[in-house]
Amino acid sequence: MISGRNASIRDFSGICLKEFLKWTVKHAGGYDQSDYLKNATSILKRILSFSLHPNSFKRLGSTLAWNSIYTLYRYKDIDFFLN
Repeated sequence: MISGRNASIRDFSGICLKEFLKWTVKHAGGYDQSDYLKNATSILKRILSFSLHPNSFKRLGSTLAWNSIYTLYRYKDIDFFLN
């Protein structure tokens, strides 16, 4: 997501991140729900830390990452990640 040279890698990384988060939400209903939720929490924390980073490519990457996954938060009830 923070590649400064290749925009297609940034776009593909956003698609992969969205699929990973979908998979995490799908499998979070089992007995080890807390382990799966750690993945989503870690992603959100990393996106937030990159959004405040001095490097412009990391800020761009955090914006692209959030734009790729915000629809999951908008259309599904997954606000338990924020707890």
